[in-house]
Amino acid sequence: MRIAVLGAGSMGTALAETLIKAGHEVIVYNRTAAKTAPLVALGAKVAATPAEAIKAADATLVVPVDGAAVREMLLSDATRGALAGRKLLNITTTSRDDIVEIARDVAKHGGDLAEVTVTVYPDQVRGGQGQYIIGCSAADEALWTKILLSIGECVHRAGEVGDASTAETPLVAVFAFNIIATAYAAAIGKKLNVSPAILQHYLTKNPTMTVTGAGDLLPQMFARQYSESTASVDNMNYAANMTLDAVRTLGVPAKVLEDMIALFNSASERGFGAKDVSSVYEVLLDPQRSS
Repeated sequence: MRIAVLGAGSMGTALAETLIKAGHEVIVYNRTAAKTAPLVALGAKVAATPAEAIKAADATLVVPVDGAAVREMLLSDATRGALAGRKLLNITTTSRDDIVEIARDVAKHGGDLAEVTVTVYPDQVRGGQGQYIIGCSAADEALWTKILLSIGECVHRAGEVGDASTAETPLVAVFAFNIIATAYAAAIGKKLNVSPAILQHYLTKNPTMTVTGAGDLLPQMFARQYSESTASVDNMNYAANMTLDAVRTLGVPAKVLEDMIALFNSASERGFGAKDVSSVYEVLLDPQRSS
Protein backbone atom coordinates (compact mmCIF):
# COMPACT_ATOMS: atom_id res chain seq x y z
CA MET A 1 0.00 0.00 0.00
CA ARG A 2 1.19 3.55 -0.73
CA ILE A 3 1.09 5.58 2.47
CA ALA A 4 2.03 9.23 2.87
CA VAL A 5 3.39 10.59 6.15
CA LEU A 6 3.07 14.36 6.53
CA GLY A 7 5.32 15.87 9.19
CA ALA A 8 8.31 14.55 11.06
CA GLY A 9 9.27 14.68 14.70
CA SER A 10 10.16 11.48 16.48
CA MET A 11 6.70 9.92 16.12
CA GLY A 12 6.28 10.72 12.44
CA THR A 13 9.75 9.35 11.70
CA ALA A 14 9.09 6.20 13.73
CA LEU A 15 5.81 5.57 11.91
CA ALA A 16 7.42 6.09 8.51
CA GLU A 17 10.35 3.80 9.32
CA THR A 18 8.05 1.05 10.56
CA LEU A 19 5.73 1.33 7.57
CA ILE A 20 8.73 0.94 5.24
CA LYS A 21 9.91 -2.13 7.15
CA ALA A 22 6.39 -3.57 6.91
CA GLY A 23 6.62 -3.41 3.12
CA HIS A 24 4.54 -0.33 2.40
CA GLU A 25 5.55 2.23 -0.21
CA VAL A 26 6.03 5.39 1.85
CA ILE A 27 5.90 8.99 0.63
CA VAL A 28 7.12 11.58 3.12
CA TYR A 29 6.75 15.33 3.37
CA ASN A 30 8.48 17.69 5.75
CA ARG A 31 8.82 21.47 5.59
CA THR A 32 12.55 20.93 6.14
CA ALA A 33 13.37 18.53 3.33
CA ALA A 34 16.76 17.61 4.82
CA LYS A 35 14.98 15.90 7.72
CA THR A 36 13.62 13.28 5.34
CA ALA A 37 17.11 12.08 4.34
CA PRO A 38 17.23 9.12 6.80
CA LEU A 39 13.86 7.94 5.51
CA VAL A 40 14.95 8.28 1.89
CA ALA A 41 17.93 6.08 2.77
CA LEU A 42 15.43 3.43 3.90
CA GLY A 43 13.49 3.67 0.64
CA ALA A 44 10.94 6.45 1.16
CA LYS A 45 10.04 8.86 -1.62
CA VAL A 46 9.91 12.60 -0.91
CA ALA A 47 7.04 14.87 -1.88
CA ALA A 48 7.61 18.59 -2.35
CA THR A 49 4.21 19.54 -0.88
CA PRO A 50 1.48 17.95 1.26
CA ALA A 51 -0.82 17.97 -1.79
CA GLU A 52 1.70 16.02 -3.84
CA ALA A 53 2.06 13.42 -1.06
CA ILE A 54 -1.70 13.04 -0.58
CA LYS A 55 -2.31 12.59 -4.30
CA ALA A 56 0.40 9.92 -4.56
CA ALA A 57 -0.90 7.81 -1.66
CA ASP A 58 -3.71 5.38 -0.94
CA ALA A 59 -3.85 6.69 2.64
CA THR A 60 -2.18 9.56 4.49
CA LEU A 61 -0.97 9.91 8.08
CA VAL A 62 -0.94 13.51 9.32
CA VAL A 63 1.68 14.15 12.02
CA PRO A 64 2.35 17.90 12.58
CA VAL A 65 2.83 19.47 16.00
CA ASP A 66 -0.73 20.43 17.01
CA GLY A 67 -4.30 20.95 15.87
CA ALA A 68 -3.60 24.36 14.37
CA ALA A 69 -0.85 22.84 12.23
CA VAL A 70 -3.19 20.04 11.11
CA ARG A 71 -5.71 22.62 9.93
CA GLU A 72 -3.06 24.70 8.18
CA MET A 73 -1.53 21.67 6.47
CA LEU A 74 -4.78 20.16 5.18
CA LEU A 75 -6.98 23.17 4.55
CA SER A 76 -4.57 25.65 3.01
CA ASP A 77 -5.34 26.89 -0.50
CA ALA A 78 -2.46 24.75 -1.79
CA THR A 79 -3.69 21.48 -0.24
CA ARG A 80 -7.46 21.34 0.04
CA GLY A 81 -7.90 20.72 -3.69
CA ALA A 82 -6.06 17.40 -3.23
CA LEU A 83 -8.43 16.07 -0.55
CA ALA A 84 -11.28 14.80 -2.72
CA GLY A 85 -11.68 11.04 -2.34
CA ARG A 86 -8.69 10.73 -0.01
CA LYS A 87 -8.43 8.87 3.30
CA LEU A 88 -6.44 10.66 5.99
CA LEU A 89 -5.58 9.80 9.60
CA ASN A 90 -4.66 12.45 12.16
CA ILE A 91 -1.93 11.36 14.60
CA THR A 92 -1.55 14.70 16.39
CA THR A 93 -3.08 15.25 19.84
CA THR A 94 -6.10 17.50 19.48
CA SER A 95 -9.19 18.27 21.50
CA ARG A 96 -12.38 16.45 20.56
CA ASP A 97 -13.97 19.66 19.35
CA ASP A 98 -10.93 20.58 17.22
CA ILE A 99 -10.66 17.25 15.42
CA VAL A 100 -14.41 17.03 14.80
CA GLU A 101 -14.36 20.53 13.29
CA ILE A 102 -11.29 19.84 11.14
CA ALA A 103 -12.79 16.55 9.93
CA ARG A 104 -16.00 18.37 9.01
CA ASP A 105 -14.05 20.96 7.02
CA VAL A 106 -11.99 18.26 5.28
CA ALA A 107 -15.25 16.54 4.32
CA LYS A 108 -16.46 19.76 2.66
CA HIS A 109 -13.59 19.29 0.20
CA GLY A 110 -14.34 15.60 -0.36
CA GLY A 111 -11.78 14.12 2.03
CA ASP A 112 -12.29 11.70 4.90
CA LEU A 113 -10.29 12.46 8.06
CA ALA A 114 -10.10 9.91 10.87
CA GLU A 115 -8.04 10.12 14.09
CA VAL A 116 -5.76 7.84 16.07
CA THR A 117 -4.18 7.99 19.50
CA VAL A 118 -0.76 6.33 19.60
CA THR A 119 -0.37 5.03 23.15
CA VAL A 120 3.34 4.11 23.11
CA TYR A 121 6.66 5.89 22.64
CA PRO A 122 8.31 6.12 19.19
CA ASP A 123 10.82 3.40 20.07
CA GLN A 124 7.96 1.00 20.81
CA VAL A 125 6.45 1.90 17.43
CA ARG A 126 9.77 1.05 15.79
CA GLY A 127 9.79 -2.27 17.63
CA GLY A 128 6.39 -3.25 16.28
CA GLN A 129 4.74 -2.76 19.68
CA GLY A 130 2.37 -0.01 18.60
CA GLN A 131 -1.03 0.12 20.27
CA TYR A 132 -3.64 2.40 18.76
CA ILE A 133 -7.09 3.84 19.47
CA ILE A 134 -8.93 5.01 16.36
CA GLY A 135 -11.92 7.28 15.84
CA CYS A 136 -13.41 6.75 12.40
CA SER A 137 -16.51 5.72 10.53
CA ALA A 138 -17.48 2.07 10.64
CA ALA A 139 -16.83 1.94 6.89
CA ASP A 140 -13.18 2.99 7.37
CA GLU A 141 -12.43 0.79 10.38
CA ALA A 142 -11.07 -2.09 8.28
CA LEU A 143 -8.70 0.16 6.32
CA TRP A 144 -7.10 1.83 9.32
CA THR A 145 -7.04 -1.36 11.36
CA LYS A 146 -5.21 -3.18 8.56
CA ILE A 147 -2.58 -0.44 8.22
CA LEU A 148 -2.00 -0.05 11.94
CA LEU A 149 -1.85 -3.78 12.66
CA SER A 150 0.87 -4.05 10.03
CA ILE A 151 3.03 -1.92 12.36
CA GLY A 152 1.65 -2.78 15.79
CA GLU A 153 0.05 -5.16 18.22
CA CYS A 154 -3.51 -3.96 18.66
CA VAL A 155 -6.10 -1.46 17.47
CA HIS A 156 -9.26 -0.44 19.30
CA ARG A 157 -11.99 1.59 17.62
CA ALA A 158 -13.44 4.02 20.17
CA GLY A 159 -16.20 5.16 17.81
CA GLU A 160 -16.51 8.08 15.43
CA VAL A 161 -14.08 10.94 14.90
CA GLY A 162 -13.64 12.67 18.26
CA ASP A 163 -14.15 9.51 20.29
CA ALA A 164 -10.45 8.57 20.19
CA SER A 165 -9.60 11.99 21.62
CA THR A 166 -12.13 11.37 24.39
CA ALA A 167 -10.63 7.94 25.11
CA GLU A 168 -7.19 9.54 25.30
CA THR A 169 -8.23 11.83 28.17
CA PRO A 170 -7.82 9.35 31.07
CA LEU A 171 -4.67 7.95 29.45
CA VAL A 172 -3.02 11.39 29.42
CA ALA A 173 -3.54 11.53 33.19
CA VAL A 174 -1.70 8.21 33.56
CA PHE A 175 1.11 9.41 31.28
CA ALA A 176 1.53 12.61 33.31
CA PHE A 177 1.56 10.71 36.62
CA ASN A 178 4.24 8.30 35.34
CA ILE A 179 6.47 11.17 34.19
CA ILE A 180 6.15 13.03 37.48
CA ALA A 181 6.60 9.85 39.55
CA THR A 182 9.83 9.07 37.69
CA ALA A 183 11.10 12.64 37.99
CA TYR A 184 10.39 12.71 41.75
CA ALA A 185 12.23 9.41 42.27
CA ALA A 186 15.22 10.63 40.23
CA ALA A 187 15.38 14.02 41.97
CA ILE A 188 15.03 12.58 45.48
CA GLY A 189 17.60 9.89 44.64
CA LYS A 190 20.02 12.52 43.34
CA LYS A 191 19.73 14.61 46.49
CA LEU A 192 20.25 11.53 48.68
CA ASN A 193 23.15 10.21 46.58
CA VAL A 194 21.33 7.00 45.70
CA SER A 195 23.05 5.11 42.89
CA PRO A 196 21.40 5.73 39.50
CA ALA A 197 21.85 2.00 38.79
CA ILE A 198 19.63 1.15 41.75
CA LEU A 199 16.90 3.53 40.62
CA GLN A 200 17.19 2.29 37.03
CA HIS A 201 16.72 -1.31 38.15
CA TYR A 202 13.83 -0.83 40.56
CA LEU A 203 11.88 1.62 38.41
CA THR A 204 12.23 -0.53 35.28
CA LYS A 205 12.54 -4.16 36.41
CA ASN A 206 11.01 -4.55 39.85
CA PRO A 207 7.53 -6.17 39.64
CA THR A 208 6.14 -3.91 42.38
CA MET A 209 7.74 -0.53 41.67
CA THR A 210 8.20 -0.41 37.90
CA VAL A 211 6.97 2.85 36.39
CA THR A 212 5.94 2.64 32.75
CA GLY A 213 8.17 4.87 30.64
CA ALA A 214 10.95 5.12 33.24
CA GLY A 215 13.32 3.27 30.92
CA ASP A 216 13.06 6.13 28.42
CA LEU A 217 12.97 8.94 30.97
CA LEU A 218 15.69 8.04 33.47
CA PRO A 219 18.73 8.04 31.14
CA GLN A 220 17.89 11.58 30.04
CA MET A 221 17.38 12.68 33.64
CA PHE A 222 20.62 11.11 34.86
CA ALA A 223 22.59 12.70 32.01
CA ARG A 224 20.61 15.96 32.19
CA GLN A 225 20.53 15.86 28.39
CA TYR A 226 17.09 15.92 26.80
CA SER A 227 16.11 15.04 23.26
CA GLU A 228 13.73 17.03 21.11
CA SER A 229 10.71 14.81 21.08
CA THR A 230 7.08 14.41 20.07
CA ALA A 231 6.49 13.90 23.79
CA SER A 232 7.84 17.37 24.54
CA VAL A 233 7.06 19.51 27.57
CA ASP A 234 4.89 21.83 25.47
CA ASN A 235 2.99 18.89 23.94
CA MET A 236 2.46 17.47 27.41
CA ASN A 237 1.14 20.82 28.60
CA TYR A 238 -1.28 20.96 25.67
CA ALA A 239 -2.61 17.46 26.31
CA ALA A 240 -2.68 17.82 30.10
CA ASN A 241 -4.62 21.08 29.95
CA MET A 242 -7.24 19.42 27.72
CA THR A 243 -7.48 16.63 30.28
CA LEU A 244 -7.77 19.17 33.08
CA ASP A 245 -10.65 20.91 31.30
CA ALA A 246 -12.47 17.58 31.00
CA VAL A 247 -11.79 16.63 34.63
CA ARG A 248 -13.23 19.90 35.89
CA THR A 249 -16.52 19.19 34.12
CA LEU A 250 -16.73 15.72 35.66
CA GLY A 251 -16.52 16.76 39.29
CA VAL A 252 -13.29 14.80 39.82
CA PRO A 253 -10.79 16.59 42.12
CA ALA A 254 -8.35 18.44 39.87
CA LYS A 255 -5.72 19.87 42.24
CA VAL A 256 -3.16 17.14 41.61
CA LEU A 257 -3.41 17.68 37.84
CA GLU A 258 -3.10 21.45 38.31
CA ASP A 259 0.08 20.95 40.34
CA MET A 260 1.60 18.66 37.70
CA ILE A 261 0.79 21.14 34.96
CA ALA A 262 2.46 23.86 37.03
CA LEU A 263 5.66 21.77 37.01
CA PHE A 264 5.51 21.37 33.22
CA ASN A 265 4.81 25.10 32.86
CA SER A 266 7.88 25.87 34.95
CA ALA A 267 10.01 23.58 32.75
CA SER A 268 8.72 25.35 29.65
CA GLU A 269 9.47 28.77 31.14
CA ARG A 270 13.03 27.63 31.79
CA GLY A 271 13.53 26.90 28.10
CA PHE A 272 12.69 23.19 27.97
CA GLY A 273 9.40 23.52 26.07
CA ALA A 274 10.64 21.71 22.96
CA LYS A 275 12.59 19.14 24.97
CA ASP A 276 11.47 15.72 26.12
CA VAL A 277 9.09 15.60 29.09
CA SER A 278 11.90 14.09 31.17
CA SER A 279 13.28 17.64 31.49
CA VAL A 280 10.66 18.35 34.18
CA TYR A 281 13.34 16.76 36.38
CA GLU A 282 15.19 20.09 36.27
CA VAL A 283 12.34 21.82 38.10
CA LEU A 284 12.42 19.27 40.91
CA LEU A 285 16.21 19.50 41.25
CA ASP A 286 16.09 23.27 41.65
CA PRO A 287 12.52 24.40 42.44
CA GLN A 288 13.56 27.83 43.69
CA ARG A 289 15.36 28.85 40.49
CA SER A 290 13.74 31.80 38.75
CA SER A 291 12.59 31.19 35.18
